[in-house]
Amino acid sequence: MWNVINDAFDRMPLSAVIDQDIFCVHGGIPRPVTQNHDGTYASRVQDILDVPPIAGINPPLEYEDEHHQQVASDCIWSDPASDEQEMNSVDPQSGYGESLRGGGAICFGHKAVKEFLSQHGFSYIMVSYYSAV
Repeated sequence: MWNVINDAFDRMPLSAVIDQDIFCVHGGIPRPVTQNHDGTYASRVQDILDVPPIAGINPPLEYEDEHHQQVASDCIWSDPASDEQEMNSVDPQSGYGESLRGGGAICFGHKAVKEFLSQHGFSYIMVSYYSAV
């Protein structure tokens, strides 16, 4: 039964956009992975769309490349940074840091949120965040 349930989750959408204004995701915003020729980063929504329709999150499926796995994992497992994390462990350049949950999960701070919203013209990010930490 465990494998059947995980197979179902591997086929669910990573995110959704409502009225071209609200980005909805379980965990959080993915780190940028695809660079343009001028060194800027491409759309992270496009990075999400480029993840294969059947994506193993943890462990990744054997045909998934590292970038697709990172994007999928960030969408599912990343966390909003706490005030303490924002001050002490979030990289001021990227806006991302290590999550308190460990295991390679990341957290995202104010800078990451502002850049993501600005890049895509969104007003809000909705996450279904629950902390057991």
